[in-house]
Amino acid sequence: MPINYLDLGPQIEDYCRQAAESLNDRGKQTVKALDLLRQFAGEIAAGKHEDLSALDSKAVADRCARPDAESVCDHFYTTSENRYNLLASDGSQITSTHHDALPISLINIATVFYKPESPTAPDITVSSEFLKDDKGILRLETVSENEINTTRDVRELEALAQWDGQPDAQLILMGDGPLELFREPTGGPAHERLFQRYLAALQTICGNGGIAAGYTDKPRARLVIRMLELIYPQKTGDALTAITDANLFSEMLPPGARSALFELNFPAADAYGGPISLRFFYLNVGRKDNPWIVRVETTASASETNGHIDLLHKAILLQCALSGTRPYPYVLHRAHEEAVVRFADRDEVTRWISSRLLRLGTAVPLDSHKSSLKGLETRTRMER
Repeated sequence: MPINYLDLGPQIEDYCRQAAESLNDRGKQTVKALDLLRQFAGEIAAGKHEDLSALDSKAVADRCARPDAESVCDHFYTTSENRYNLLASDGSQITSTHHDALPISLINIATVFYKPESPTAPDITVSSEFLKDDKGILRLETVSENEINTTRDVRELEALAQWDGQPDAQLILMGDGPLELFREPTGGPAHERLFQRYLAALQTICGNGGIAAGYTDKPRARLVIRMLELIYPQKTGDALTAITDANLFSEMLPPGARSALFELNFPAADAYGGPISLRFFYLNVGRKDNPWIVRVETTASASETNGHIDLLHKAILLQCALSGTRPYPYVLHRAHEEAVVRFADRDEVTRWISSRLLRLGTAVPLDSHKSSLKGLETRTRMER
């Protein structure tokens, strides 16, 4: 049965009225945040914030930015003339529920090696593997989506760290999303082992001199806003709750400019110590009158190496320019295209396994009746 549009009519009117009010509030809050950020920058320059312990909390609610070496309200353009190569990875997966006859947990990882201005096409590699336990035994039970997602994130970074190609310029290794690995609070020993693998891969990338980067399109984080709330609790209160960092930097950053580099303070920050401690900046990859703010995460090893942040800035702008009016790094788009697992792929893997089991004389289990009826309903509607 379709949506009841008669019911929705008056609710849409309410939605639009509340949305308009929210957008107006957002503009006022952005102006206040801009004023506070400029005040903070001036006070830092005057030596009034030598103690920033208010930003040290490891509570989840206090995830925030910390000032690094650059002035927090400045913006920067790239001037790099250095050459670079890009290596990007992305992943997809097959997950199952208890309704499926054959639980399948599969991860598909694509890497794309790109040399700017090269006459040859990007070098693409795709790796497909069933999920295994620590002893190398296939996981035949239903695996939670959180665990599969975490394993995919780890394998994406490991694919970058284990790449054995020969770049002829500074290598930038890029993934889609933050560099910080999401940690399930109740993950247990298995999740901790995945986390240690992730840290090891990040250490390898930095140890080999690579520039690690995580690209977040349309970020929703409030890291800089939260920093201002913690520094000026009496002045902010609930006054900045409707805005994100992207709202703030949409007003601050001209096209092509990046923000200052910030340190990331978060609950697991101590695990990302030394060269792999996390840094980030915001970047306007949009055009005049149409800003598009993204967040780029990298590591201390890149921020402390002369020219690396400038080169990363340059590479991302050039990559986004290849995507036209909807800027997004070309190499990440290509990696996603190669990695994505479609429904037809899942069905083919299931048929392949079922056929092989029958040849081995093993009865193939059935899907749940609920799942079968959903499939029948879909097929019937498509046939009509």
